Amino acid sequence: MTTPVAVKTSSRMTGAERKKRIVEATTEVVAKFGVQGATTSRIAAASGIAEKTLYSHFPSRREILVAALDTVLERSRDNFRRRTETNALELLRAAARRHWSSESEFVYPLYEFFAAPPEEGLREEIRTRHQVGLELVIGIVNEGKAQGVIRPDVDAEQTAWEFFGVYWAEDVAYMIGSEEFATSGRSTLMLERILRDISS
Repeated sequence: MTTPVAVKTSSRMTGAERKKRIVEATTEVVAKFGVQGATTSRIAAASGIAEKTLYSHFPSRREILVAALDTVLERSRDNFRRRTETNALELLRAAARRHWSSESEFVYPLYEFFAAPPEEGLREEIRTRHQVGLELVIGIVNEGKAQGVIRPDVDAEQTAWEFFGVYWAEDVAYMIGSEEFATSGRSTLMLERILRDISS
């Protein structure tokens, strides 16, 4: 006979645990209802925390959304940070594989954030945070130049944008149910073309 796992109720959680629950619930609500539909009442219901309690952890709904955006983008960026590869080309290849296998964790809320209307005031937040992801890839490309596995004349920023282009094509295929884009190897072919073009 297995022992039941104790689940903490909201009243027994620490402040940090409550805050994390609010952020996780917000990503789920954004994925389901979009940014405009991510009302504080829905976030509170999804997190099991009273609506007024949200404001003891975040000063505004916008700050809750920004925290959720950060969480979603961190999940994507982890694919670059979890590295066992020393060769920059292999790291880019492995990061793409990790991205494709973890899409279900962040794709829907991420694209709902991308689609948020200007009046939500998130565009600058998204742009500056996306730049962090670009800088990660730019750094890996420059690392590859120093290793001698990437040509010294390669435009690192252009390569980063191309790399994200492959990511986004894969993400869109996933969202519209065209998984054959990945399983047929099309996304891999796109990635390998980029890697071949930049290899020394």
